[in-house]
Amino acid sequence: MPEESYWCQTAANIPRVYSASSLSLLSECPRKFQYQYIDGWTSSGENLDFIFGTKLHRCLEWYWRRILQWGYSLDEALLETVHVAMTIGLDMPEPKRPNQEGKTRKGLVNALIWYLDYWKNTDDPSDIVMLGENPAIEMHFEIILPLINPDGEHYKVQGYVDQVRNWSYGLTAWDYKSTNKEPNDYYLNQFDLSLQCAIYTMGMRVLTNEPITTFMADVIGVETRVNNLPEKIPVAFMARKPVMLTEEELDEHLLDIQVMIKSQERYAEQGYWPKNTKACLFCDFRDICKKSPPLREAFLKTEFVKERRTSLNRRKE
Repeated sequence: MPEESYWCQTAANIPRVYSASSLSLLSECPRKFQYQYIDGWTSSGENLDFIFGTKLHRCLEWYWRRILQWGYSLDEALLETVHVAMTIGLDMPEPKRPNQEGKTRKGLVNALIWYLDYWKNTDDPSDIVMLGENPAIEMHFEIILPLINPDGEHYKVQGYVDQVRNWSYGLTAWDYKSTNKEPNDYYLNQFDLSLQCAIYTMGMRVLTNEPITTFMADVIGVETRVNNLPEKIPVAFMARKPVMLTEEELDEHLLDIQVMIKSQERYAEQGYWPKNTKACLFCDFRDICKKSPPLREAFLKTEFVKERRTSLNRRKE
């Protein structure tokens, strides 16, 4: 889609299309939203977490499509998907932090094999919903909001959901998540009030025309362990977190989205995005905000890379 399609033409710095990640970031800290989405600043170097997550998603999509669309057996699909993982893992960047040591080519292959083996007695290919002749895998959605932008058109929220499955909770919006450690209750409980869960659930309602109220976070944690071997090896840990949403909760999330977008309009009109100091601890822009306002642009140019501004929705979130 052309760049202008994502941004209002009659008002500066106002997106016409949002994503779950951009709205979550706007809620977390408007200043970080400005730097990352409005101005296009990104950390120099490659984002290993994003790259690993994207490759793992591609492998799992490949696996299920081979079974559901190509008629492969489970073993045939696994063998070919492992080959795919070994191939696309060749250009994996070197980990730069200790908590990323498992995100390597070997870690990608191990995570894939361990995940499929862990859930082999639970997951059935027939659980994945078929939309016509196509399985509901890697589904792009668009939610049209009841809110008008400065161009006189409806704001939109777009994104991708990995799957829709018939689960014990009914039709469920299904999304893979990868993390750098074994997922514990503290990590899993973040999804209870997650805006992304609500957006993906609403998006799947639009696609399936079904009253979906359940989201599943399918988490794969990858870290390294010694396990009495001469060197550390990447190991994977699996956990799933279902989130059930009532109609009233979905309506509230929809209202929250509209309030956030109206706030973003105000920031853009003023040319000023306030920082949320409660979100500074692990923020990439923390040292930038510590600088005097006249000096920040120079430090941004030194420490970050400015990318061409396009969509607020990148895959994989």
